[in-house]
Amino acid sequence: MAMPFRTTVVGSYYRRDSQALRRPTLTRDEANVHVRWAIDEQVRAGMEIITDGEQRRENFITFVQRRMTGFDFGELVPLRVSEAYTIPVPRVASKVTDCDAGLAEDYAFARAYAPRHVEVKVTCCGPHTVSAFARDEYYRSQEALAMDIAAALNTELKRVVAAGCSFIQLDEPHWSGRPDQMGWAPRAFNRAVEGLGVPIGLHVCFGNPHRKRLWHDRRYHDLLEGFRGARADQVLIEYCTHPYDVLSLFDEWDYRGEVALGVVDVKSDTVETPQEVAGRIGPALKRFPPERLLLTSECGFIYTPPHLALGKMRALAGAAGILRGAG
Repeated sequence: MAMPFRTTVVGSYYRRDSQALRRPTLTRDEANVHVRWAIDEQVRAGMEIITDGEQRRENFITFVQRRMTGFDFGELVPLRVSEAYTIPVPRVASKVTDCDAGLAEDYAFARAYAPRHVEVKVTCCGPHTVSAFARDEYYRSQEALAMDIAAALNTELKRVVAAGCSFIQLDEPHWSGRPDQMGWAPRAFNRAVEGLGVPIGLHVCFGNPHRKRLWHDRRYHDLLEGFRGARADQVLIEYCTHPYDVLSLFDEWDYRGEVALGVVDVKSDTVETPQEVAGRIGPALKRFPPERLLLTSECGFIYTPPHLALGKMRALAGAAGILRGAG
């Protein structure tokens, strides 16, 4: 039986030198300095399931696209993601057939460096989100593009499993932007994780560029078809900042896996107390046994200043201690 109220991070961590991380000349040894720091911060805070902080990634979406055939970064084009957010994206100029992101090597380094008492998971942007942030000039069908991306990711993730990784998480924040695509989006997710043979996590949020939510008028209930169709052993969702009862999603979704609840707010400069975080879990205990619940942040810490991220992770760890003691 799993330990109750395990603590984890969504994936990304603050970049101390974001410009250096974007340089194509950055060596693995140079990047390793950033990875070690991100791991040390998570361990120091008491996290039980960590990542490498995604410290090698210039952006969690373009990191995958640049290492996948078919994407052309020669001339970026603007993409309006929401009313307040437009970003430059690459073109899809040819068929997507391969992905060589080095995730297996990244995992091996993080696992060798991290203390043995913590679990190291690998996170990766999912096929729906990767396909959404590009101008498709080849497929003319986002579904077809996403399915080929999923197949390429599947090969890459199988190398991660072969390297010893026992948990893989795919991030699909753009599900929230296109609830009308939930008929096919979970099929792309399932293709990406097909045959991996390890537990799979699915993280869905409502956007976090520079600590701003992209979609304010959406609810998780809008994505119900996607959640029902995805073969995920764990879901990681926002929880503590929505004005409606997020948990009512499970009135309509007979989900049997683990639920990682975002009980600290990465967009706020206020550091929650362990008591406050522990209190937020109360309603979830009426629906799920403690061993199915994990404590996490609502999204990654990439834009959260390190002193705030450290404090919020410590609040997660402290809350876990309170809840376990109460049990």
